[in-house]
Amino acid sequence: MMNELIENIWTLVALTGYKFITVNFLGTYKVFLVENFATKTRDNPFNEARGAVDITEDVKHLTFQLSEMNPVGIDTRLQGRPRKDFKFGSDDYIYFIANKKNEF
Repeated sequence: MMNELIENIWTLVALTGYKFITVNFLGTYKVFLVENFATKTRDNPFNEARGAVDITEDVKHLTFQLSEMNPVGIDTRLQGRPRKDFKFGSDDYIYFIANKKNEF
């Protein structure tokens, strides 16, 4: 399940160019589209996500979401969802930044 979730996130990164983060919250992995993400520093003991939209369920069902039979796109699904800012101390996360073609 986790490998499929990660592959689905990489697919979204390639299709949209957006940045995503997956975080382990009390044993449950959540996926967020983020506007900005800052890691811990010497002076700041927390990671910080800004403008985060929870898209966990969308990513879990990505094959249906991207189906040609489904006319609703990802951007349309995100409209009206709350954007949240939060900090967390865990290092159990992956920050997905870019998925580019390897062209020479």
